[in-house]
Order: sequence, then C-alpha cells, then structure tokens
Amino acid sequence: MPITPAQSRLIEFLVAALASEVSEPERRWQGASDIARQYASDRRQLLLTRDWTADVVLDSAGDTWVIDTETGQAPRTATAAERREALFRALYHYPELLSLLPSRPATAGTCSVCEGTGVPEIRFVKPSFRSLVCQCAGAGWIVQDK
Repeated sequence: MPITPAQSRLIEFLVAALASEVSEPERRWQGASDIARQYASDRRQLLLTRDWTADVVLDSAGDTWVIDTETGQAPRTATAAERREALFRALYHYPELLSLLPSRPATAGTCSVCEGTGVPEIRFVKPSFRSLVCQCAGAGWIVQDK
C-alpha cells in the first residue's frame, strides 16, 4: 500500500523508539516487549499483531509482512484482509498509526457481530473475553476480498 513520506517517517520513528528506548517496548507490548524490540532492532520492522502461528509486521515502505512463527516458512506479503486486520488491531499498541487505516469502501457491509462498533458485545459481559477480536478486526465493517 502506498504511504506518504510523513507516514514512512512515523514508522521509522516508532521502530527506532522500540529498538533504542528501554521502556518503550514494555509500555506498548507488555509481555511481548522482547519480540517487539527484536523486530525493531534486527529487521527495522514494527510489530503490529501476534497470533498463535504468525506475527504481522510493518516496514517503513508501508509493506505488511506475515512472519510464520510456527513452521519457519519465509515471510510473505500480507493479503489485503490480513493488512486491514493487523492495522486495526495495532491501534491498541500504536494509536499514531490511525492515518494508515483504510477508509470504509462503499461496498462494505456493517459487521453483524458488533453491529458496526468494532467491539463484540461479549467483551462487556465476560471479563475473560476482554481481548477477543471481532471478525471485522475492530473496523465495524466487512469487505469481501476478491
């Protein structure tokens, strides 16, 4: 996805802060701070999300990569859906990335799970589900990728 020079500088700034400032990774990532710091230091990439089998990272060119953490396969470019989900989920760690979020396409439908809020109602009812991510990844809308 094309990004502006200012957005590229923002990503570079966030990567540099994670790589060099002692408290920055812990403040943003708590238990995954060492991994976030490693991506920033070793690969100059910003960790966006972590799941059971993969991490999703962003580089200063605006490219989003899926890093397989289970089988060790080579990194691959994220699909449009994976990128969208990673960016929406990353706002928890990096609210500064708001300008990278995609606009809602005219063809997108309102998410039936969260009814457009981006937050599934079960998160309010059961404390153990506070980290549950909606199928829309927080966007409030769903796109059928081709």
